[in-house]
Amino acid sequence: MLYDAVALLPSQAGATMLLQESTARDFVADAFAHCKFIGYVASAMPLITKAGVPASLDEGFIALEDTADCRTFLSRCGA
Repeated sequence: MLYDAVALLPSQAGATMLLQESTARDFVADAFAHCKFIGYVASAMPLITKAGVPASLDEGFIALEDTADCRTFLSRCGA
């Protein structure tokens, strides 16, 4: 499967479950390693951390807190 971006939008409970899944952690780590754009909500941060992504997120990570952030995410993906 090919993709250019990932949106991590789990609920708090969903994120807790995903932390236990090695495939979920690998998916996030692979997306980061392959320089994919990653949009995320705050509840996804523990998963991002457990996937081994550095604490200082680069410009490929876009926090999705409101509609404007979603537009930014889509704009960066389109560029």
